[in-house]
Amino acid sequence: MKVNEIGKFWVVTKAGKKSTLADILFETGVPGIMKQALGGLTIPEVQGVFKSKVKAEKFAKKFLPKTANTIAKVNILYKKDRKLAKKVAAVLGYKIFFKN
Repeated sequence: MKVNEIGKFWVVTKAGKKSTLADILFETGVPGIMKQALGGLTIPEVQGVFKSKVKAEKFAKKFLPKTANTIAKVNILYKKDRKLAKKVAAVLGYKIFFKN
């Protein structure tokens, strides 16, 4: 490809029962999405295409299974209040090991 004015973009795909955000959200460009299609990605599997990572993540989180979504929220909470995040994780029955 000689000219690519599109640049990079974010793709959200359908989620499975155990999908995580990393499973359903990825950044790519035109060559990358062509490779994904050759690898088996179909149009019905694509839930959305975004230029903004923030918008793509917000959209993708709607499709995640409840447990993965809850863990993601606990991880976000951890960045704000570590003690509270650990208590919430314990109440929910999660054994989450946070990186410092």
